[in-house]
Amino acid sequence: MNFDEMSAEDIGIELISEMDREFQESPDRVIAVIGAAYLDSLLDRLLRAAFIKLDEDVERMLRPDGPLGSNGSRYQLCYCLGLITREQRDDLKMIAKIRNAFAHDFKTAYFDKSPVRDYCASLKQVQILAAMPAEMFPPPVAETAKAYVEEITQTPREKYRMSVFSLFGSLLRRLTYVHRASPDVWFSCDPDAVRRPT
Repeated sequence: MNFDEMSAEDIGIELISEMDREFQESPDRVIAVIGAAYLDSLLDRLLRAAFIKLDEDVERMLRPDGPLGSNGSRYQLCYCLGLITREQRDDLKMIAKIRNAFAHDFKTAYFDKSPVRDYCASLKQVQILAAMPAEMFPPPVAETAKAYVEEITQTPREKYRMSVFSLFGSLLRRLTYVHRASPDVWFSCDPDAVRRPT
């Protein structure tokens, strides 16, 4: 699937159902690695949408051996630029830790074993999702929706899975609305303008 030729909406329609299928059928290690990879791809796209449109320079920054080639540098810069929230940054960082535990330690094979279980418990997206219905629905409906979110996220695997889906949806929405910043965003006036004496 070539992300470069797809709109954010197209990506969402195509990938959310594919992610769900993969997550249902795959072992824990695969889910951990694939979930993090999907999110990293969206961070890459989000930065490309915000950066200047000089493909060669941007490509050099984002390639694997470039300054922004790592997942950590991408989510940290996205946060510093205001492209993602602190909670999203924290969860992306935790998802990277979970991915690394599975990818680099052959003994880590399940979400319900320490330290991965503890990492999953610290993910904030599930709490954010559980709190959302209270702002959208009347109290009885909100309580039912909150209980449903809590019910489907009881295991570390499901907390991870739901956190990835939540972050993926949020990053897609951000990708839809982000625009390349003009110099007016960065400067209150043109710093290089010639000032004529009065």
